[in-house]
This record gives sequence, structure tokens and C-alpha cells, in this order.
Amino acid sequence: MSQHDYVLDNASGAAFRSDLNNALLAVASLNSGASEPSTTYAYMFWYDTTNNVLKQRNAANNAWVTINDGGVAQLATKTYVDALLGANDAMVFKGVIDCSANPNYPAADAGHVYKVSVAGKIGGASGTNVEVGDSIYCITDSTASGTQAGVGANWVILQTNVDGAVTGPASSTSANIPTFNGTTGKVIQDSGKAFSTDGTLAGNSDNNIPTQKAVKTYVDGGVSKGWNLIKSQVVSGTPTELSFMPSDGVTIDSTYDAYVFVWENMRGTSGGVTPSLRVSTDGTTMVTTGTPYQVTGLATDGAGNQLFICDATSGVKASGNDSAINGELWMHAPAGSIYKHFKNQLSVLDNGGVMRNNNVTGWYNSANAILGVKFYPGTIGTHTWVNGGRVTLYGVKHS
Repeated sequence: MSQHDYVLDNASGAAFRSDLNNALLAVASLNSGASEPSTTYAYMFWYDTTNNVLKQRNAANNAWVTINDGGVAQLATKTYVDALLGANDAMVFKGVIDCSANPNYPAADAGHVYKVSVAGKIGGASGTNVEVGDSIYCITDSTASGTQAGVGANWVILQTNVDGAVTGPASSTSANIPTFNGTTGKVIQDSGKAFSTDGTLAGNSDNNIPTQKAVKTYVDGGVSKGWNLIKSQVVSGTPTELSFMPSDGVTIDSTYDAYVFVWENMRGTSGGVTPSLRVSTDGTTMVTTGTPYQVTGLATDGAGNQLFICDATSGVKASGNDSAINGELWMHAPAGSIYKHFKNQLSVLDNGGVMRNNNVTGWYNSANAILGVKFYPGTIGTHTWVNGGRVTLYGVKHS
């Protein structure tokens, strides 16, 4: 603090310099002091240290004019504004947050706003993904620093990068499927269509889209008139049998009026073999006892437990593609309580090199339903099928 009358008297060099320095100090400190300067001038400044007030002399040099309260009013104003902002939860920018290391939310009051400077997660490793430019703001006073699970409900994230955002209609029908409206890829609409689980497809509507399960139920339960593919088996390696059993995914029941086995290029491993079949009535084991297999014009094996399905007197030639068996074998009403009839028409090159057209009819003599069939290349356990042949099973519905 320093004051001066701003009159520099004649004096020795050192005394004059000291007096000048005091005058300059008074200027620099705005003539500060607990009491006003003894010598005053119009428009001079005086900082009243008693009241922390900056004053200026008026033009008439007969009074002081207060021009600043020395920070008291400024502090009061700041306190007032801060309190007003806080009371109304006004947004106050608090800085930026680098989210590359997945930081926790900072301690904050309602209205505190932070800008994301580096993308990552906010609220810890299990927090919410944020991008550069996103804003996060607190909505609850006295929120402690913490994770998404701990304090995430006290924060709101404003996404800045909304490029590619999709908008929708003002309203829609619940469960309807949305589709794009136009070509921008950013507008969706209510398609008016919905998924349907109705396995009967009773609605017959273009607005119902059946689920995979509904389609399967309909297909499985709604057998169409005509030929329906059940299973196709290709001979791989040299098996002793070709199986159409429940364990192979085959169901033989009253669903169809008849079952047709279509033979393509089937051959045994040696000349003279005669293809045959056995049936199963329990879906697991083959019927081998008694004499259940009967055939017209051709013989079964000695015990009647194996039905030959082509001319057993000549057999099938073993070598050459032209020796293959081709044709159809029909099995009628396998689930019925009466005899189950077989009828086949096969084209065969016999072991003597003669091309034969075999028409064989036979039956399974039992009231038990047939649940499965196996085909053999000849006498059971003696021969094997040759790699590459195929037998395909169809179910035939007449009406």
C-alpha cells in the first residue's frame, strides 16, 4: 500500500530517487490505503483497503465515486449464479473424457456435462459404448463416481454420430414385420404382415408368413395327392443290406395308400444272386420265423422268411453296368389288418446274359402292421450290394 502527493521536491540524487519510487508505487497500487490520500486530484484512483472498494475522484475533486467493490460483488454474483444454475439443474460443461480405457462415471451433480474425446466405454468394462463427440450428462445431484451397474441410471448419453439411424412410423400393429420404405435404408414402415405359427395355414393369406415350424407341421400333416418323397438311399461301400427303418428316419403307416420303392442300378457282388426283402412289425427287428412271406409263381427261401423279388431261377448277372436291377416295388396298405401285398416290375439282366422283365406279386401273411423294410442282395449274409446303386422310397396318396 502506498500513497503520495505527487510533488517531487528538489533533493539529492538518492533522496529524489526514493521520492520518485514512492510516487510510482502509489500509481501502481492505485493509491491504496485504509484512508484517502491527503492530497487529491480530479479523476485519481484510490483503493479503499478498509472496505475493499475501488474509488475514483470526481471531476470537481470534491468527492469519491465508487466504481468497483473489489471483487465482493463479483463473488456474490458468482455465488448467486452458481446457486441458480444448480437449483434448476442447468447444464454445465465440465470437460472431456477419454473413454479408451473404459473409465467409470465421474462424481457429479445434476446438469454436469462431459464430452467424449476418445471412443470406448463409459462406466467400466461392462459399461455403455460411446463414440467421439457423444455427450454424457448427470441427472442426479451428489452422484458418486462409479460403474454402469452402480450409477449408470444417474446418467444420460446423447449420441452425436447418428449416421445411418433408422426412423419408423408414428404407430404400427403389434407383432407386424417392419420393411424398408424407399431406397435410403433409413426409413421403415409397417408391412402389414406378421409371422404365423398356424400349422394348418388355414388363413390362406398373403399377410401371414408361416414360421419354419408351422411349415413343417403343415407339410408333415398335409400329405399331398400323388407321389411324395420319403427317403432316398445310395449304396455306399458294400453293405449286406439296405435299410428303410424308423431308425433311418422312415415312417411306414397309414398316411399313404401305398409305398413304392424305386430301384436304380442295384447289383450284388456275384453272379446268380436274387434280391430279397424282409419286414419289421416292431420297427426294430426283422420277421424271420414262421412262413409269413408268400409269392406267386416264385419261391421264397426254404423257411419262407425271406421274399425274393425277382426270378430266383436265374439270378442277376454280377458284372457290367447293364447287369443292374431297375424298376419299382409296390407295397400296398402296410398298416392294414389284412394281408400286405407286394407287386414289383423289375428289369434284370440275368446270369445267363438274358434281359428279363420280372413281374412278381406276393404278400406278407400277418395282421400286424409293417413298420420297416430291409433289402438284401441274395441269401442273408452271403452277398453284399455293390457301391453306387440307389433305392428311393415314395408314399403314394390316391385321394
